[in-house]
Amino acid sequence: MAESAESYGSQEFHGSREHDGSPESDRAEAAQLLSLLKNHSRDASDDGRSPDRQADQPVRWRITGIESRAAHMTRVHGILDRDDDADADTEAEAAEWAERGCIPNVAIRIELPFQSAEFHGIPDAPVTASRVYTVATADPERREITVDFVVHEGDSPAMLWLRSVQPGDVVELSQPRQHRLPLTASDHVLLADSTGLPAAVSILTGMGLPSRVRLLARTAPDEVPELDGVEVTRVKGPLDRAFAALDLDGVDSVWGAAESGEMRPVRRLCRKELGLPGEATQVCGYWRRGVSNTRLDLDRLRLYREILARGGGPEDLEEQMVEGA
Repeated sequence: MAESAESYGSQEFHGSREHDGSPESDRAEAAQLLSLLKNHSRDASDDGRSPDRQADQPVRWRITGIESRAAHMTRVHGILDRDDDADADTEAEAAEWAERGCIPNVAIRIELPFQSAEFHGIPDAPVTASRVYTVATADPERREITVDFVVHEGDSPAMLWLRSVQPGDVVELSQPRQHRLPLTASDHVLLADSTGLPAAVSILTGMGLPSRVRLLARTAPDEVPELDGVEVTRVKGPLDRAFAALDLDGVDSVWGAAESGEMRPVRRLCRKELGLPGEATQVCGYWRRGVSNTRLDLDRLRLYREILARGGGPEDLEEQMVEGA
């Protein structure tokens, strides 16, 4: 999972919109939603319920290197630890945390030290931006993980951080989750744009899928690494059209991660024309064209409001984020 120019590294959320879409209305609603979140977190603490599970306790990611992997792809390296004075126990915990990054298609949440635009001027609003990325590589022995970032123009929190980050800087990581995997079958097709490519590569290098595997990649030529045994086709146009043009006879497993508008037709074709069951159609939108991450932040808060109204909590939000992608 890596950031697009318009909406980076986020799952697709749909909440009710009770505003007129103006920046002022967005800020007013954001203030209400943030107040609700703050009050609920305080109530949960008073009741003795922790809003975060132990497995979600954050770790520090101390940056050790930044390298350009392609014209529009930057890899950031970092070491995990629990605090500045890490002892043997905290180092072991960080190594265990890093082991999760060795599992195919594991995503983490990074707290970037730049505030989302919609939250500017709102009292008590988060001063960081929380974004989800796929772990590119992990080395538990060294407690190291790497993350790939798509480089683009604009002043999103991710791009502001990427332009300024230096070795020695520290950010927090939390909530490692394994996202969707393709069903192991005999004829696989995977689809990804630049935002979904890190997840696709993690799957292809970590799962060892048997039999025929094809990858449709809507990326720059230098972004796709060598993938043994994988038929790679670079796509210049929409992924859904490229997928529909394939010889799909015998395909029994499809996985995709890209712009939502291109993934929806793929999902429909798989289920209605190919007759694939849901477990064999792991296709989701990683971003929405024309929708910024800050608007997705608001969608996430709207979804959380709906979950609270049903009696749920933060853990239900995380589950629905993964399942609803």
